[in-house]
Amino acid sequence: MTITDIPDLPLPEQKMLTDIGQLSVGIDDEGNGPFCFDIIVRPNLLDLPPPEIFSKCPLYLTGRDYIILNSDFSQYDYNVETLGKELKEILVCFGGSDPAGLSLRIIPILKQLKSTAHIDIVLGSAFKGVEEVKSQTNNNPQFRVTTNCRHLANKIANTDIAIISGGTLIYEVASLGIPAAVLCQNQAQEDEAVIFDKAGAIINLGRHDQVDDIVIYQKIQQLISIPSKLRQMSINAKAMITSSGAKSIAKKIMQWWCLEQTQINN
Repeated sequence: MTITDIPDLPLPEQKMLTDIGQLSVGIDDEGNGPFCFDIIVRPNLLDLPPPEIFSKCPLYLTGRDYIILNSDFSQYDYNVETLGKELKEILVCFGGSDPAGLSLRIIPILKQLKSTAHIDIVLGSAFKGVEEVKSQTNNNPQFRVTTNCRHLANKIANTDIAIISGGTLIYEVASLGIPAAVLCQNQAQEDEAVIFDKAGAIINLGRHDQVDDIVIYQKIQQLISIPSKLRQMSINAKAMITSSGAKSIAKKIMQWWCLEQTQINN
């Protein structure tokens, strides 16, 4: 079996990979094809048309039951009753590289918040402004800076709210029922953020290049000021995502494979 997670992979390369094994799986978030994989997985909630698949009896998996998350996210209990009673921890994370430098932009905004909660800024290994972030927060005991975090699920599970960018982070935070404010790096991230915002699971701050700092501040301050809103957001977020998506995909693949083999043998 071959599993490929390369967006917009040309057909000749797809064909080369499908010839390696008896079963081929392609993971592509937004591509419309054409694909020649036996199975296509689109692990998100975007309302996109089914892709074009050339294989004889293709299997297409998408939606809440097929979100791919690290297995760490299934190890934590969910307890909505603990949310909103006292805001102690705020997690800030804008992905592994944070190409728009949102980690730096958010610091002066967060310094204005009417909150005594600890603020943990988690920086990815590809982010180039680590020293500048440390410099801006070094003399402020309210802030912590975490680099090369090995246990992000644990960090998220032990925070009260998260301020994040879109993409995989939304799904990870939602799977643990953590209320979040989402500042999007690009349009694809905002398309997903809109879905979660409409469901009352997050606060969509908008695309970073289309929103002012004062609006970001106002929305975050509003979020942390209404405990009952945090609890309802948590319930809404948890209802949208399952943390067992990878297991569901594996089960579907096995069922599909067994059926295919039965039909071939008959």
